[in-house]
Amino acid sequence: MRILLDENVAWIVLDFLVSAGHQADHVKSLSGGLKNGAVYAKAKESYELFITNDRDFFNPKDFPPTKQLGIVFLRIKMSFPGKQVEALR
Repeated sequence: MRILLDENVAWIVLDFLVSAGHQADHVKSLSGGLKNGAVYAKAKESYELFITNDRDFFNPKDFPPTKQLGIVFLRIKMSFPGKQVEALR
């Protein structure tokens, strides 16, 4: 599965997903940082799953669901990277 991680998701999550056999990228590895609209457009264009900790993505008017892209709201702060991995496991 192709997965994009938002900038507010710990890098250790990327390592976990890649080791599990997924094709995963972190927003910060693709660019220095993107605005939410640009991140959403990139995710819709090239990924099947987007993982974020950003409440802005709760707004279906700005970021409507699609048949091709799922969004996971990982509500665990980056300061607990091991907990982020546990939640996804």
